Amino acid sequence: MSEAGMHTLNPQPPLSSPDSTSLTPLTLGQPIMVHTSIKVLQMGLLELCDAKLIPNEEAGLMLVGDMTSQLCGWPLPMRCNDTLTLLLPMCPTKALEEAASLGRLRLTWRRIRPVGEPTVLEAVSEVQNYSGGAMEVCVTLLESKGFVLSGERAQSNSLGPRDSCTFMWLLVAHAAGHLLLPGIKVVATDQNCSL
Repeated sequence: MSEAGMHTLNPQPPLSSPDSTSLTPLTLGQPIMVHTSIKVLQMGLLELCDAKLIPNEEAGLMLVGDMTSQLCGWPLPMRCNDTLTLLLPMCPTKALEEAASLGRLRLTWRRIRPVGEPTVLEAVSEVQNYSGGAMEVCVTLLESKGFVLSGERAQSNSLGPRDSCTFMWLLVAHAAGHLLLPGIKVVATDQNCSL
């Protein structure tokens, strides 16, 4: 099972005053190397499939090198807190009066689930007795394609007046894609009726 996507990072120019020391003067026609780090913040495994720099034409920057040499061995598997560093070779072609965005970095990725790692869900149902008398209930998890049940499908419990009870099941998905969750059937066994 995988999920794919594309993100475009569009950094804003730094806010600075004319006397700020955070600006770096660039020599026209002299190539520069921009160091970019990308950190995975989500749990799970991602495959970074492609990275492409789209320079900002208004910033007067031209891409002078090909990033493909840095993409050898891609797709690149990345886990939470992994960091990828890319070097972006650029050349300034015109002088600017103000700070400007260097451009956009387009990342193409997909989220993957390692082979053999099933998705396990916990199904929880709470039943509450609103009546003034005791009640015996049986809760059954109905069949659903794509899931295997771990444990007993039908569970019973006695509920006192105004009492509640929680029923739990573990479901293991054995199919990929969008799956419908199983339904739940509740029967008051001592009164022989479905709720």
